[in-house]
Amino acid sequence: MNILLLEDDKQLNRAISKFLTLKGMTVSSFYDGEDVVKQIAGYDLYLLDINTPNINGIDILKYINDSSKNAKVIMISANIDIEMIKSAYDNGCYDYLKKPFQIEELFFKIEKIAKELNQNMLLENGLEFDTENRILYRDKQELELTKKEMSFFNLLSINLHSIVTYEQIEFEVYNNESTAVSTIRALVKRLREKVGKDTVKTVINVGYKI
Repeated sequence: MNILLLEDDKQLNRAISKFLTLKGMTVSSFYDGEDVVKQIAGYDLYLLDINTPNINGIDILKYINDSSKNAKVIMISANIDIEMIKSAYDNGCYDYLKKPFQIEELFFKIEKIAKELNQNMLLENGLEFDTENRILYRDKQELELTKKEMSFFNLLSINLHSIVTYEQIEFEVYNNESTAVSTIRALVKRLREKVGKDTVKTVINVGYKI
């Protein structure tokens, strides 16, 4: 998923960006609303703080909905003014998250949106991935994957056409436990035996992609 994040609190911005990146998402971070307006198109999801320099999140929300009626926007703010919250929803925000919050709570909301956006993903070699139910088919036949194989394949699918790094795999598949590269390579080898050796591509010294 390709995400635009507008948050002027640099520490929070970095924390959200790092967490979502490790979850296999691509995050473009901004601190100033004026910078967002210059490159606002082409994202699956927008995370917008309300009180930001130069152009606030509500006005950014209006820009987004002028360019795309189907855009998904989550507003994040410490603002508890009910009229401000009403304005956000009136202008097309999908969801609202009040600060302070746990980043995992934000991720749960993003996962929900990802399921709404994704239908079955068609891949090469006759592969079809049901992203909502996490079922992988080959030539319409369900493939039996282990829990780690499925977790790894799901991470690759979320990050389709982009590189999934060893750090991301360690974080997502192995619960952030220190994992030898040889262990990851063994996992890749087993998965390739099921999905086809050319489906999962190696990016030398960096990671893998599909």
